[in-house]
Amino acid sequence: QVQYYQTVHGKRLINGNASRLPGFKFDYFGRIDLLKSIVDLEMYQEVDAARRQRDRDSAAEVLYFFDIRYVVFHPAIPGRVPYSDTITRTEEYVRQVLPLEAAFAQDGLPADAQAGVTAYRVTQPPAKTELSVDFGSPAARLYQGEGWDADEGSNPTYNWATAQGARFFIPLRIMGDYRLSLGLLPFAYPGAPPQTVSLRVNGRSLPERLALAPAWTPYEMTIPAGYLKPGLNEFALDFAYVTSPRE
Repeated sequence: QVQYYQTVHGKRLINGNASRLPGFKFDYFGRIDLLKSIVDLEMYQEVDAARRQRDRDSAAEVLYFFDIRYVVFHPAIPGRVPYSDTITRTEEYVRQVLPLEAAFAQDGLPADAQAGVTAYRVTQPPAKTELSVDFGSPAARLYQGEGWDADEGSNPTYNWATAQGARFFIPLRIMGDYRLSLGLLPFAYPGAPPQTVSLRVNGRSLPERLALAPAWTPYEMTIPAGYLKPGLNEFALDFAYVTSPRE
């Protein structure tokens, strides 16, 4: 019943049931600390003070990334655990860590209607045209799709790309041409062929192809407005080849 609200209002929900999906689809949401904390609370786990503060600090970024406008709590069905047991503590936590204001409450309805629905309006950050993401740090996991290995390095932090078409996501509110800056280092070994990379934006390849130097190097590319869209934009790095040290 809750999922049918999407059919009515036509907006995406961070909620639902799915099957036969790649494992990454499940892992992705589990590695976002704020969402994981909410799930943990629903599943009888505890969230300590330090994690609570991290969730509060990251809340605005997560809400902006997914363009979340409302948070809605529906009443628990008696006996349907864990939600019937943990709804109160979960709602209390969400109210503490997210920038919310009450928008709607529905009580005292007839027995055949759904009472106890509470909606909160999210206070969204202002639209921005600049974003910096430090790959190799926990904060980057929100932006990373498939094709990235574990966090490494300290100065700089980084992730190795492990697949063709390694993906990352950028949220946009204001349309126009953008400049994309990337710091890249190819995996070099004796006899390695030159590494090159091209960029796909929302499924469309840019015409230029970068030849990578064998050292950390900054590269800049202009992304024309026609390649972009409001909301989440998908970027993919297509390398000339992908290999690993063991090979």
